[in-house]
Amino acid sequence: MKLNYFDLGLYKGTEIKWMTQKIFPRLGIENYSAYGFDACRKYTKGLSRYYSSNERVKIEHLAISGEEKTIRLYHSKNAVGHSIYSTKQNVEQDSFEEAPAMRFSKWAAENDINLKSSFNIMKINIEGAEWPLFQDLVSTKLIKDIDIFCGAGHDIKKVGELNEVVDDYYKLLEDHNVHFYRFTEYRPSKNDNLLQLIRKKYMENV
Repeated sequence: MKLNYFDLGLYKGTEIKWMTQKIFPRLGIENYSAYGFDACRKYTKGLSRYYSSNERVKIEHLAISGEEKTIRLYHSKNAVGHSIYSTKQNVEQDSFEEAPAMRFSKWAAENDINLKSSFNIMKINIEGAEWPLFQDLVSTKLIKDIDIFCGAGHDIKKVGELNEVVDDYYKLLEDHNVHFYRFTEYRPSKNDNLLQLIRKKYMENV
């Protein structure tokens, strides 16, 4: 069975490297594709060069959002904290860059990604954009096709303009039995054991 790994919010690309260079090789997984997304041009430019000779890894300069248009990515002094929301804590409203934005479901359709016949892992660290992402996954029913959700946690509560939907967000996750496994470069000793989890959930179905 094909395995797809979607890394939403690359930053330096630590997690996608862990997945493709450590976890998959240790499990003997060769039939995979890894897709990395980030709205910051600097991050995707460097990672595109790094993976230029690996046809199984594709890097996208793209913000995952609720619509298709060009948007602003507001910069944070903490480089990992950039956000498409100007009201997120610690971003600077007068420091930003523009980036293309798209719903994940539309990107998947345009790139002929077959989620139903694959095992799918989605890592999420997108500084508040979890809300439009999960709305999209639910409305298109793609949420049923993601086998493992992982990442740094939930940033929606850090965004002022999303304060009124925080409870709705957590209810959506609960209603659809979404469990987040910790998988982040920040304090990695606290991470869940993704190798063991993938071995259990994926390898048993191969």
